[in-house]
Amino acid sequence: MRKRLGDTLLDQGLLTEQELATALEEQKITGERLGNTLVRLDLLTESQVADALSTHLGIDRVDFSRLYLAPEIVDLVPTPFILAKHVLPIEVENGSLLVAMVDPLDINVIDDLQRLTGKMVQPLIATEDEIAEAFQRTRNIGESAKELISRYKEEEETQVIDRLEYLGDAPGVKLANLILEQAIKQRASDVHFEPHERGMRVRYRIDGLLRNITEIPRHLRNDVNSRVKIMAGMGITQR
Repeated sequence: MRKRLGDTLLDQGLLTEQELATALEEQKITGERLGNTLVRLDLLTESQVADALSTHLGIDRVDFSRLYLAPEIVDLVPTPFILAKHVLPIEVENGSLLVAMVDPLDINVIDDLQRLTGKMVQPLIATEDEIAEAFQRTRNIGESAKELISRYKEEEETQVIDRLEYLGDAPGVKLANLILEQAIKQRASDVHFEPHERGMRVRYRIDGLLRNITEIPRHLRNDVNSRVKIMAGMGITQR
């Protein structure tokens, strides 16, 4: 017979018997998960509950600092579902979708995920805050880039700009800064700006693999290119 989560918490020295009894009485009134009750009563942190639950259930704990979340994997699940159910797709492994969940025993959510993605789901454990922060990181570049790009209509490529005062305010410059800031946050070893006929592709090298990040439209390509050259100490007319 599997031990109760409360027993695991006692064994780990995270709670006293009196604290557990208080939490269990409160749980009877609210009907919420024991972990939620413990956090709400300030007896444990979300991270402590997640760590204990991982040990208790034998389900892996997610370390988002070591993960690259590919947008195409995250996009397998609609954003409203991710935000409402506190789940986050991480990767596909041997045909199964690994999903970070606050409650890995929620069969209804797992069934919904399998219907939405057409894949078997293997739950992992993370806190609500960890999932929210990781999801936001996957959206920072794409959404911010769309916001910058949407301010400007498609137009013919402009001549190379030689006024640095203007360059500082150009949308392409802001976009270049955003891309480089996010590269640092995602621990990319290098950033690839790859011009092509329709614009410029941006890729990060993370853990030795090149990952597609975003596409820069043609009318912003020159500004992005100029900003990168300036930061590299090159002349903006230098090829």
